[in-house]
Amino acid sequence: MSNVIVLATRTASRAAAALPPDNIAELEPTPRRRAQEPQTETAKNKQLREQRRTAWNAANARTEYWKARLKMQDAIYIVRDRGLPEGQLHAEVNFEDWTPLSASVWEATAKQFLTPAPTLDAVEWKRKKFAAGEHKHSGLTSEHIELVIAQDLAFLASHPMRRVREEREV
Repeated sequence: MSNVIVLATRTASRAAAALPPDNIAELEPTPRRRAQEPQTETAKNKQLREQRRTAWNAANARTEYWKARLKMQDAIYIVRDRGLPEGQLHAEVNFEDWTPLSASVWEATAKQFLTPAPTLDAVEWKRKKFAAGEHKHSGLTSEHIELVIAQDLAFLASHPMRRVREEREV
């Protein structure tokens, strides 16, 4: 008795049919579905707000990065100045680095002020930062920021998230 197991093999014609054609470039690509344009005003407004939200989130991330980078520079200086062992994990802090870092924070904040607000919360952020005077080093004038905020409010009013249902007569 033999311990050899005989497996069924493919015939030559079946094996050839399983292989791709010689020139794959000649194959016609299958058409992809295009994203449908929104049909309703609510869907169009949602799409516009999502585009604004994407831009706002990128601007916010950039601003927060530069603020954190400046704060970390300050923390490194403090632990090195006090002789703590954590300070030895970092290179010595150069005071000349503070000016470019501060300028990066101001520039990122200015860009965020100019980024269209996707929500009323974002408009409120602009108002609070404006009232706190965080625009002063950015090169933006008070009038310019007030205009940007007014434009944001006008957009949000003209592109509501939901359409208010009309009163039904009974």
